[in-house]
Amino acid sequence: MMISEFIERTGFEPTAKEYAEIENEYYEFDGDKNEFCKAFLKNGGRERLCRERAAEIERMEQQAREAEEKHRQEIEALKAELESERAARRTPAATEYQIADALEVVDDALYAIEDRIAPAADPSGDLRTIARAALYNYFRTARAMLEKRYPDSELIARYNLREA
Repeated sequence: MMISEFIERTGFEPTAKEYAEIENEYYEFDGDKNEFCKAFLKNGGRERLCRERAAEIERMEQQAREAEEKHRQEIEALKAELESERAARRTPAATEYQIADALEVVDDALYAIEDRIAPAADPSGDLRTIARAALYNYFRTARAMLEKRYPDSELIARYNLREA
């Protein structure tokens, strides 16, 4: 039996998948196509297929809702990531050579302390010690920033104060 004959006899238009199932039932049926179509209607075949269609539609709608929610969450995560990147761009970050320039200034200041603060002006050496400690602290902070942001920089070895 062709699908058009089935539709004409039952008034029901099945999908291709449904018709494949109907054909299998027809091949197992003991009788001709007219008897099969009457039995199909009498035994609630149309109603059964309609219920199966409704269940399939509900399943597909649920999948669509889940996919929509997943995509919404992904979009929110991407928006948050984008905003974070934008905020990072708005905050100026020191470049490798800007940090190195700051280290150079501190390095020069450390030598200037020794050269310019005469022992006569600071007989106890307290002023030189305090100034050196403050500059060494700044130096270590700037160097740590350089190591963190630019771990492979050749400038790290240049500003090595491990013994300080």
